[in-house]
Amino acid sequence: MDDERAAPTAVGAIEKAFARSTGHHQWICLSAPNGRFFVSAEIAKAYRTPELLKNRRAHIGETLRYMQGAVKISGYVGVPVDEEYVFSRNMGGMTNLAGKKILLIGCGTVGGFLAQHLALSGAGAGGGKLTLVDNDKLKGANLGRHLLGSPYLDRNKADGCADFLREQLPYLDITSIPRSIMNDTTVLRRQDLIIDATGEEALSIAINELAITARPAFPPVLFGWLEGNGAAAVAFMTGDPGLACFKCLKVELAGVPRFKLMRGDAKVETGRNLACGDAHFIPFPVSRAAVAAGLICDIALDWANGGGGHKWRSLTLDHDRAIQIKDSNPKRIDRCPACGNIE
Repeated sequence: MDDERAAPTAVGAIEKAFARSTGHHQWICLSAPNGRFFVSAEIAKAYRTPELLKNRRAHIGETLRYMQGAVKISGYVGVPVDEEYVFSRNMGGMTNLAGKKILLIGCGTVGGFLAQHLALSGAGAGGGKLTLVDNDKLKGANLGRHLLGSPYLDRNKADGCADFLREQLPYLDITSIPRSIMNDTTVLRRQDLIIDATGEEALSIAINELAITARPAFPPVLFGWLEGNGAAAVAFMTGDPGLACFKCLKVELAGVPRFKLMRGDAKVETGRNLACGDAHFIPFPVSRAAVAAGLICDIALDWANGGGGHKWRSLTLDHDRAIQIKDSNPKRIDRCPACGNIE
């Protein structure tokens, strides 16, 4: 063995491994700050004699030093794929979502990509859990802008996304609820963070009402959606009693939004699926859904790091249809029918 080319402690470790065992092939793992390295040492066939392997095993280290070519040394580099490394490597000084109980409502166009963003940010790792909720099935019309592909057709979106993410990141604790969250709202209070990515105003209002009624025994709720034909992405974190709730963004159901992103002459275009019985849909590129997912995930990460940053954020993606509005922490509105009369 060439001691000069080996790690300082490798040679001694290999010699000790041979001395305390009966085999002629040994593995040593070297743990260093920059990785894991493995050394394989194998006694050449010509030296596998009873004299060497049995009678002189206690002095095998000294013996091997004087036998050129007696041991074949091979080196290997280990690639770290443990959850701590995977989910912390790209975070810099930020805390990831590991250890948190996060529930995502809506695994559609935005929610599907958001589920992946959350998982890659550590949701479901370190003793935490990521729960996905959706009552809809994946259809052929969804394939052009959804995380899931044709193998998941006719499967529930929450179940499909959970299976897909578990296959990609098997050490995450990801579960799914393939029905409306309104069928079992008790699960909401057991979370650290709730995210509503459905873009369905009626459902968002209902969840907002549950949150306000149960304060302070209710987790913060993060809402995210796309405006118009994906002209702008919006994310809004609620939960602070002194700041706006979801209903504060539009006090009157048919009224003007508090933050009117769409230009006055902009109209929402709808498309019609060719399949019989399919509903109208709002066309927009898949890139808009991915941007919205990223914006929502950013606020979730800020929450995990102490809640800094603005609670209401938007990204204008089509400047012909939408304007840019500064991010802010909107105050509660006294005449809000949801939170205005609550002290």
